[in-house]
Amino acid sequence: MHTPLDFTLDTPVPDAKYVRFVVHSAYMKRVSCAEMDFFEPSKNRFDYRSIFADDLYTQLKEGVTDNLIKNMPDNEMRKLALALSEGNYESKYRVAEYRPYQHPSVMAAVNRTSRYSLSDNPTGIYAVAGEKLYIALDKLYRGADISLMVRDLNGGYGNSKTYQLKKGLNIIEPTIGGLIYILNHVEDNIPLLLENDSDKQRAMDKTVKVHIIMGKVNGYYDCHKNVPEEWPEILENAQYQDMDVLGQYAHVTWRVSDFQTYTSDVTMLLNNYDKLVWLEEEFIGLVKYGKLFNNRMHFSIDYDATSPNASNYRTVYPPRNAAKICDPLRFDVNLWGPSHEVGHMNQTRPGLKWIGTTEITNNILSLYVQTSFGQPGRLLDEKDGKTVYDYGLEKVVAKKIPHNSSQADVFERLVPFWQLKLYMIDVLKKENFYHDLYEYFRTYDYEALNADKYTQGVYQLDFVRQVCRISGLNMLDFFEKWGFLTPIDADINDYSKARFTITEGQITALKDEVNKQNYKMPHPEVHLINENNMYNYND
Repeated sequence: MHTPLDFTLDTPVPDAKYVRFVVHSAYMKRVSCAEMDFFEPSKNRFDYRSIFADDLYTQLKEGVTDNLIKNMPDNEMRKLALALSEGNYESKYRVAEYRPYQHPSVMAAVNRTSRYSLSDNPTGIYAVAGEKLYIALDKLYRGADISLMVRDLNGGYGNSKTYQLKKGLNIIEPTIGGLIYILNHVEDNIPLLLENDSDKQRAMDKTVKVHIIMGKVNGYYDCHKNVPEEWPEILENAQYQDMDVLGQYAHVTWRVSDFQTYTSDVTMLLNNYDKLVWLEEEFIGLVKYGKLFNNRMHFSIDYDATSPNASNYRTVYPPRNAAKICDPLRFDVNLWGPSHEVGHMNQTRPGLKWIGTTEITNNILSLYVQTSFGQPGRLLDEKDGKTVYDYGLEKVVAKKIPHNSSQADVFERLVPFWQLKLYMIDVLKKENFYHDLYEYFRTYDYEALNADKYTQGVYQLDFVRQVCRISGLNMLDFFEKWGFLTPIDADINDYSKARFTITEGQITALKDEVNKQNYKMPHPEVHLINENNMYNYND
């Protein structure tokens, strides 16, 4: 994040001649110290402890007179003292506690996915470029690394600046304006939802209190802190163009005017997004295996985006998607976009995201969300009287092409992945089938497959192997029909280009390996299963 670090020496070092930086670890083993500065405290610095009774500057000392306040050198601090003296200082949003959240990189590494949100601590305050921010912190826990982030979505989600905060008074002149967030990230496994006393205490131990002095208040909505009756007033009082709305598992940041137009029921909106996020996490086995993400999923407007997309820390959507994102009454018919992007975030790599499947395996989750909300699955969509299932059977099965061939589109190649869900989970009641499959992909040491030498074709073959093992069924005929066991040697374009090879020898070896296990045989026509006929597959 290129966050500058600020170190304060409690014990000064006199006559220092050299400073050595020792870096014990770094991202991708690369590090550079681009710029360093050394300062000593100003001897002419005004001592605000003579005016304020606490380190957060929320109370005046007894006996502080108007004359003392008028002689304060800093205009912003003088305005604060005067407002406190007159009893009209509004501390809501400006003075707040910010709990610790595990850094999203931790569970992303465990789950082999993208990183969830960094922005779980909105402040309800916004910055203006070039206008100084005054931020006070009092007590900090040992090892605390607290930062303030300003994000201006007008320049895209990545248009943000982060400033490290230290104990005491911090004065920052942000180079961009936008919504402000406090970053209080830890390595500790502190759950997103604090449901027992132990977790609540661990969170409290690393909670920090911050005062954004005279901050420009915008407000935000949090399902844990607010009630639905407050929603209209929160929107009415907003001063900035965008606003944060927090649920249990989801965080929506969008334009205030669009919330006013489309979101009459904020509880329904958040329940929809929370359900979407939870459904995907549950499907990939994070509930069963106790590996839920400890951060929310961020759904954000991006004024610079031309289409929805997903990357570390966020899923983003262009302003024209306002009705689809903000209208809770039509969420069920508009959810494909958000569930598709969250599906990208949750793609388990490389086990279920090999070259050629970037826009395929995420949609296993999109289909699960879509059908869980009571909508017909997208593979049933018809064109010229034929469903996606029909086209997939025509293009892949009938023509016996490799599954990773570009001759079939991503939806036609999605069919077998969804058919596995229909057959294994819905028909055979193997509820843990995909849970266990994803857990294998999260934990297996893929170096053993030597994809650097044999290409990512080994991941596709291992998918076949593990489906058979976990289901206890010999699914070779199913995979042969769908082209997983058809030789291929081609360059695959999938946002990047890579060679993808599966040889006859590899296929023969895998078949021998699976056949030796004496797994039971599935229904002979599993490759034809769909939602309309699946109950004919009950043995």
